[in-house]
Amino acid sequence: MDAITLSMAKIAKSGGDSVVAINTILIAALSNTMVKFMIVLIIGSVELRKTAFFGFCAIFLTGSACLLFYTHF
Repeated sequence: MDAITLSMAKIAKSGGDSVVAINTILIAALSNTMVKFMIVLIIGSVELRKTAFFGFCAIFLTGSACLLFYTHF
C-alpha cells in the first residue's frame, strides 16, 4: 500500500469523510492500474498485450463503476 492509501484509510477509521477516502483510494488504484498497463503496452510482447488487455479492462471498468457509484449514490 502506498502512503496515500494508508493515510486515507486512517482518515476513514478515525471518523473522517469515508466517501472522500474511498474515492481517493479508488483513484489511486485506477491510476496505478493505468501505469502498469502502459508498461505492458510499451515493453510487453504482442501475446502479453492481448492477454493483459482483457484483465486490465476488467479491473479498470470495475474500479470506474465503483467510483461512479460512490460519487453519485
